[in-house]
Amino acid sequence: YCSRAIGFLTTHYGEKKERDKVVDEVVALIKAIQDKNDANSKYAWLVDRLREGNDVERARYVVGLITDPPQAGYKDAELLDHEGKPKEAVARLEAVEKMGNPVWAATAQERRAWLYKDRLQNYEAAIQIYRQINKPPGTLWCIQECFIRWGKLDDAINALSEIENSFPNDAARAAWHKAHYYHEARQDKKAIAQARKILKAYKASPEASQAHQLLEGYGVATGGGVFEKEE
Repeated sequence: YCSRAIGFLTTHYGEKKERDKVVDEVVALIKAIQDKNDANSKYAWLVDRLREGNDVERARYVVGLITDPPQAGYKDAELLDHEGKPKEAVARLEAVEKMGNPVWAATAQERRAWLYKDRLQNYEAAIQIYRQINKPPGTLWCIQECFIRWGKLDDAINALSEIENSFPNDAARAAWHKAHYYHEARQDKKAIAQARKILKAYKASPEASQAHQLLEGYGVATGGGVFEKEE
């Protein structure tokens, strides 16, 4: 009942007085839980629901009830980001990383990289963190995204080539990204060569259909022919 009530009061019905009453009921139930990890997990869930309902003040009150400092710091960083304070969120995450909990340190590091990439557009800082995390192919995908947003096409292509050459399950997708990036950059010759390569190397993939459409847009026949050298 309480979880459904909170969900309703934070997403459909904005009467703060009624919401606060249910929040107090939920908090009282959580305080009775003996397992502190379980209690902290439920507090974190409540923080998320309140954040989604834009009740930041009440959410921060619940954050203060979390007894695990790294978890509390991380949830507060999420609230700061929600408030449009990404720099403050980054600082809070840096503090979490220094608290000596490996799990939360890794989680905070990944979130900090995301903030640099998607909130602050500090791509150099984001790339540096993603390289420290070093969990390919995921971090390589993030790195290539940073490079293309930064306007560094060649670096993005290099990152995509690393994905294509090292991770077979992601190869076709990486190859298509290269074709798409060349097309967006109006480097038509390279886009055509890359699309032809996809038709040859990944002909059974969904990306082959996209490559086929791209070549049709260029007015290029797709029935075979010479594959131009990729530069």
